[in-house]
Amino acid sequence: MSEEITEETTVVSDEEEIPEMTIEERQEALKKSRWNVFMYLGLAVVLFGFALYPFMSLNLHVDEGVGSIEETVTVWALPIPGEDITDIPVDIEIIVQAIPTDVQNIEVFMIETKEGCWATDGTIQDEQTKLRNGVSEHPNSYHIIENPVESQSYEIEFKVDPGIYCIRVVVDTTGEDFAGVNVESQIDMYPTQFPLALIGAVSLLLSAFAFIGAQKNGKFVKSLIEPKEEPSIEESVLAQTSSARITAGPRGPPTPGPSGPPQSGPSGPPVAEPASNVQPEAEAESDVYEDQGDGWFFRKLPDGAYDQTVYEIVDGQYIPYVDPDA
Repeated sequence: MSEEITEETTVVSDEEEIPEMTIEERQEALKKSRWNVFMYLGLAVVLFGFALYPFMSLNLHVDEGVGSIEETVTVWALPIPGEDITDIPVDIEIIVQAIPTDVQNIEVFMIETKEGCWATDGTIQDEQTKLRNGVSEHPNSYHIIENPVESQSYEIEFKVDPGIYCIRVVVDTTGEDFAGVNVESQIDMYPTQFPLALIGAVSLLLSAFAFIGAQKNGKFVKSLIEPKEEPSIEESVLAQTSSARITAGPRGPPTPGPSGPPQSGPSGPPVAEPASNVQPEAEAESDVYEDQGDGWFFRKLPDGAYDQTVYEIVDGQYIPYVDPDA
């Protein structure tokens, strides 16, 4: 019984083997991963752009003869009560176009009530008092502008929970005559800012991961399409010499190889003669070819330097090596 189970397991594992991808399939996968980078990045840009757009706006005017203006609005967003990161930003711009000289301040309220500005149970008056005294449960919905100045604008920012609100702009004067009052308020609310910014941040993170994956796949595909060229024989021979000999170069004789200098060769570099006294025949007679192994030689010049050309023996003569594939 146990042998039969073992055989079945082996068959299933063989069938589930994942086949290797061809170069064309890898190139297609690389193209898709690069498109993913642009897709997630573009999505993040769009979401951040919409997060900065106010989806709720209204304009209120306090006209002369009236000391206040009020409007009921419904703010919708994530239903999370209390002061937290999910609170909805509300930007209010108070534009004082004209006011009497006895105006002391301008107050702005956002009072949450189920009936809005039509509440008759005293909720609005009670909440106004709490906000003025700083004892409200959500104090980020009240602002007072002391001693306002004509032709000036004032920026206010509130943070509120979703719900039904009564927005009130009240101009306080020492008298009861509101002639000459002209105060405008532009109100912009951003109920989708937090959720869109959150999704945009996730998209940006996915774009970064997709970019890293695309870079790795790109390097791998490039290594398959453009394999590294094989080094030439000359490069192989030069690579076999010691680092000290290569560093010395034409400036002086390198350290002898593993087998040591040949017996017939000079024990050290000759003393260089002035360039005018050196004859070509003497230079040719002074050439020494040092064996590097495997039939390859380097020519030692009269001044003790080395010719970097690789030589081989052909018919008893030292001939510069020529790569047949070159």
